[in-house]
Amino acid sequence: QPNQTTLTIPSDLAYAKVYYWHVRAYDPTTLGPWSTTLAFVTPPAPVVAPSPPPSGPVGPAPNDAINLGAAAVYNSPPDIASWPATATITRLNMSGSAGLSFEFSHSNRWPDVIPPGFSGPLQYTVWAVVNVGGRWNTSGFIQMWRGRPSTGAPILSEFARNWAYDSRWGPMAGYQPHAGEQMGFFLSAGNA
Repeated sequence: QPNQTTLTIPSDLAYAKVYYWHVRAYDPTTLGPWSTTLAFVTPPAPVVAPSPPPSGPVGPAPNDAINLGAAAVYNSPPDIASWPATATITRLNMSGSAGLSFEFSHSNRWPDVIPPGFSGPLQYTVWAVVNVGGRWNTSGFIQMWRGRPSTGAPILSEFARNWAYDSRWGPMAGYQPHAGEQMGFFLSAGNA
């Protein structure tokens, strides 16, 4: 393609397969040499989590764990609790000036996606889990891309006034967690 400097890799490539590629440039007067042949490996097939039991109440979470199966989900995929766990958060930094930053086991390994209306790729979504009135509530609220080091500030001290939390977030809208209150965060690949 004339003036093309990037290529979007097709989404129908086989899982866990090595693909080889090379390129050459040309213009109306010159045909350049082939580049060195390089390779990439597509990610493994996604792990399919077992379906939740068809009936019965969701049991309580042990100690200080948060049971996502019992949480109300707002403005995000309602089946998030059944998604497979493919990474582990290894570090969470909270900063008044920089917001939240995460280190996790699959950092920069989840595929980027470009959601409708976005001008660039997203890698993952940060979710908040908040207990309001005795019930856990959750929503994916900040999208992250490669090279974005943190969510930006102030995220926790102004949680109730944050741009992300309007009426679409049910009881979390306008709710401000208090110092010492338990709150959870998790990440999901892509845009949620």
